[in-house]
Amino acid sequence: MQIANARNANPDIDIATAENKKMLMGQEVMADITDNHQIHKAIHAKLLESNQSNQELAQRIIAHIRQHEAFEKPAPTTNPLNETTTPGELQLTPPNKEPKPKPNDQFPTNY
Repeated sequence: MQIANARNANPDIDIATAENKKMLMGQEVMADITDNHQIHKAIHAKLLESNQSNQELAQRIIAHIRQHEAFEKPAPTTNPLNETTTPGELQLTPPNKEPKPKPNDQFPTNY
């Protein structure tokens, strides 16, 4: 009775379990950006643990888990200098420019 209530409280458990059944039947399943990826990965990992000897199924499960992991990573962004980065690695470097002249070099002193 408690298990049924827990599943009703969190639909991701039911969705991940249904995905496991599809993978067992040889079907490809796709992770969704709205999935609770931690729950899905845990449920898929249990299926993987119990099916290590089935290489085809194991590869299908691993690929699906990687889809969930990809959704967990921050999306790359483009900074003002059009450099693609992920959050946390933004490094502003000025575009290649010639060095600014020194104040004495701006105007010729010998006319």
